[in-house]
Amino acid sequence: MSPQVQSEIKTAVDILLRHGASEVFVFGSHARDTASPFSDLDLAIRGMPPENFYRAVGEVCAALSVPADIVDLDESSPALDYLKEHGDFLRVA
Repeated sequence: MSPQVQSEIKTAVDILLRHGASEVFVFGSHARDTASPFSDLDLAIRGMPPENFYRAVGEVCAALSVPADIVDLDESSPALDYLKEHGDFLRVA
């Protein structure tokens, strides 16, 4: 992982923890070490109060210089259930 991506992750983690996340994970191409210069940053969280989620996502997206997708692993949907079962997660906080 490049120093720039590590810095972006640290920025995102700081914001997400401040909003109450108890765990933060990187998944997708950065977790698999297959990211390209055009890759977005895929993050997953646990433990954040639901009322804080969208504000936290907005702050992260505004603070980063790369696009980010953030999912809440405490939620359930067919797509999230598949991701939980088959995704590669790297815990970063």
